Amino acid sequence: RRSWRLLLHGVPPPTHASVRAQQPRGGAAETAVVFADPPTVERRRRAGERSSPLWYFDAELLCVVVWLFDLPAGTSAELTLRFDDERAARLAATVLAPLLSPRDDPAAAASAG
Repeated sequence: RRSWRLLLHGVPPPTHASVRAQQPRGGAAETAVVFADPPTVERRRRAGERSSPLWYFDAELLCVVVWLFDLPAGTSAELTLRFDDERAARLAATVLAPLLSPRDDPAAAASAG
């Protein structure tokens, strides 16, 4: 099993985030990626808690940080970010477009809603 730390520079804070991960025996499970304030992130880090995915804004790095924990190795995962307005969604799609594979749709990667 693997954990991932994603640094999303230039992406506005989402209003909702979720991860959909393939399961080793087939099928997929979707989990909410919850917001955590800096003190909560630090408390969880010190306690070694890696039970549920989270996101936060890192003021030092000036980016949105997403932690995805305990993903099955060798399987795919899809991170979905939602934004409160069309402008934020367009900005996120523009920033994330170079990271998407050619078959991915930037509009689907960052949708308002």
